[in-house]
Amino acid sequence: MVMNPILACQDKLLRVLNNDGKTSLYTHQFEAACVTISQAPELSARQSPIIGYGLSNGEIGVIELMRGQPSVQWSLEVGQLTDSSPVSMVKACSLGKQAQPKPKRDNSLDALADESEPEPCDLIVARDNGKIEIYSYQFGNPFPTLCFENQIKNTITGIDVGHVTMANSKDIILACYDGKILALVDSKKFKRQGIMGQENQNEIENV
Repeated sequence: MVMNPILACQDKLLRVLNNDGKTSLYTHQFEAACVTISQAPELSARQSPIIGYGLSNGEIGVIELMRGQPSVQWSLEVGQLTDSSPVSMVKACSLGKQAQPKPKRDNSLDALADESEPEPCDLIVARDNGKIEIYSYQFGNPFPTLCFENQIKNTITGIDVGHVTMANSKDIILACYDGKILALVDSKKFKRQGIMGQENQNEIENV
């Protein structure tokens, strides 16, 4: 899959550029300025890239950038949100859920296809007021579920996901406006790590 350049612009447009990076292939109009976008790498096997986005009016959603036009997979508008503070960052990723296997078929063409459905993807949303939200969804399900939310006393300026405190569970790493770096962990899995988990926590706190 060839990824065209994508621009999130203050004039309320999402611009998908041609490969030369100079001319627009097409645009998509939002209700407010698109301040952040993130590609969902777990769905990169599809023909069209899946992009999570956040707007200055607090709206969020996921859009599929097809060859000739975009297709909104789902969106949450201001009236559907518990918090409409402007979005500062989004991160489309997988937090470790397992892909669902496809049922076996006799058709020989199906044997050539991937044996599992696309891995479920999560959307992490950070807002200017320090709110962090996690929406869980699968492709084909039009409505996401808000499965986690928390408030920190800072503006979040960066989000990443990876193995830091545990080898069997991904942490959400947050960079804040005042320079702090925080990690959100699965508390149940963290406790099962025992002493090693506590040692890793102490090292992070010391840093």
